[in-house]
Amino acid sequence: MPRKARSSFETASARLKLPIKENKKPYWERLGPGLSLGYRRNDHAGSWSIRAADGAGGEWLKRIGTADDYETANSKDVLNYEQAVAEARRLYRGKSDTEHDPSKPLTLDEALKLYEADLAARSALTFNARLVRHHLTPTLLSKPLALITAAELKAWRDRVLAKGLQPSSVNRIRNVFRAALELFAPSRSHIWKEGLERLPNSTRARRAIFPDDVIRSLVAEAYIKNSAFGLLCDVLAATGMRAIQAQRLRVEDLTVGDRPRLMVSKAAKGGGRNRAEKKLQRFPVPITPALCTNLNAAAKGRPDHAPLLLKADGAPWNEYDPHRDYRRDFIELVRAVGLPADSTAYLFRHSSIVRGLLRGLHTKLVADLHDTSEQMIRQHYGKFVIEYTDEIARAALLHDEPPARAKVIHIGR
Repeated sequence: MPRKARSSFETASARLKLPIKENKKPYWERLGPGLSLGYRRNDHAGSWSIRAADGAGGEWLKRIGTADDYETANSKDVLNYEQAVAEARRLYRGKSDTEHDPSKPLTLDEALKLYEADLAARSALTFNARLVRHHLTPTLLSKPLALITAAELKAWRDRVLAKGLQPSSVNRIRNVFRAALELFAPSRSHIWKEGLERLPNSTRARRAIFPDDVIRSLVAEAYIKNSAFGLLCDVLAATGMRAIQAQRLRVEDLTVGDRPRLMVSKAAKGGGRNRAEKKLQRFPVPITPALCTNLNAAAKGRPDHAPLLLKADGAPWNEYDPHRDYRRDFIELVRAVGLPADSTAYLFRHSSIVRGLLRGLHTKLVADLHDTSEQMIRQHYGKFVIEYTDEIARAALLHDEPPARAKVIHIGR
């Protein structure tokens, strides 16, 4: 068998004979399909780099250590040729030359797949992981988590913002992205924190708030379209719950009587590892007798564990994203009523929260009825909190009265 040709990178003496290239560009040696090892000749010790294909026509580059030109290799930051080759292959393939490496570094693509599986196991929205993936490039997806830099993450965030998304939307995507990174690479938390810094001034008071007559018109128009869609909108408008909570309602959650109510499941928002347990918790939300009558008629003849709300074809609404099922109908609905084209069903929730505030309900009660916190109420609806507290406070002011003639009281001796 012919002897394999020696590499010009193999020994320090051979590398130091290489001339320093213009702009100190590296020399490259192909290690296999889609993978090359680079050596950058410097005035001082050279450095090793990896160049790898991303599987989508692009490639990524990363410095992996200092060459043992003047120092003894230590298998960590100073690498000889064999160590540099092994490290390049480990990072690219996730294995050493001789055996499987159980501690192989995950690529971002693999991490997101695992994160999606983790979300499913915790009964959380797997859509969140797919949403992040939608905004990532093939080059970034193919990179190991250990090689992703804060600068790359900042550039990604800025590109997403440049697409025209609102800062609040970018922050929501960023939150999910960072959660995935923190889960599988917590040791690099400082990188994720710096690279995925939250965009400032992204929280604004809600604008999708409409008076009661507009909300009634929307519900009435929805019933005209079909009774199933109308009943869904009626529930959202009356309670302000999220659509995903409405989808989880069961027949047994409806209480009929003088004080009709719905027992609503917690949304299990805000992270944490016990989402499934949170969703089992129920809290009461009062409803009107008219809505109770409609819900009771729709549930007639169905078992207690059956979904309370169904689509027009009798199937349940989408388990994780009901919006997907009614999106087209809602677009036609807002057009018929004359609302802005970008209006979403969340306007029912926003309007319900503000309705409670303007009618004097305490922020704690409004928060409890809408499965949120007082902090979020004040953060997003602060203008309306001020509006009703100002009215109450003014009623308690000591107002100036016209001066009356002093009454003189004579005290007998």
